Amino acid sequence: MNPAQLRKLAASNRFDPQPLGPSLDCLNVAILGFANASESNEALAAEAGRLLAATGCRLVAGNLTSTFFHAFQAAKAAGGITMAILEPSLTDLDQMYCDQVEVLPSQGAKHKRLLEVATAALVIGGGPATLKLVKGLLECGTLVIAVANTGGVTDHELPHEVPRVSLREAVARVTQPTQG
Repeated sequence: MNPAQLRKLAASNRFDPQPLGPSLDCLNVAILGFANASESNEALAAEAGRLLAATGCRLVAGNLTSTFFHAFQAAKAAGGITMAILEPSLTDLDQMYCDQVEVLPSQGAKHKRLLEVATAALVIGGGPATLKLVKGLLECGTLVIAVANTGGVTDHELPHEVPRVSLREAVARVTQPTQG
């Protein structure tokens, strides 16, 4: 598909954002991490997307590059549901693995919406924006689990209440938050 076709497809997938808060039918798991990740983190993101899709979770992200692209691509291949919450500067990115797209006027509005929608979060690396989102999610009482040894904030800067575990353990915890 060319970019114009992708924009048309994305426009047809826009939705009323009200019903996308936490629901009993589906956990909204935010994928957080680097917009320009290492190959190993991209592989972890793909595996996370596949595993989360298999549990019936909706993957939510605020970007469509690197970590997020690989998570969404694998989730869709596994029959999963994906939701992108973007700011206008990111709408030209490839949205072919997005079931739902919401465009908000700024990065701040996008981050606020992610905080509202996420019922849990899985962190695979990340920088300052990831750290800011993690802190906001924790303030909201949202479960946040990090994949250990994925670089950036996961290695040094995450708040102590965010466990750093293997990918499979992280997926198990975010899909069963009452046991987390």
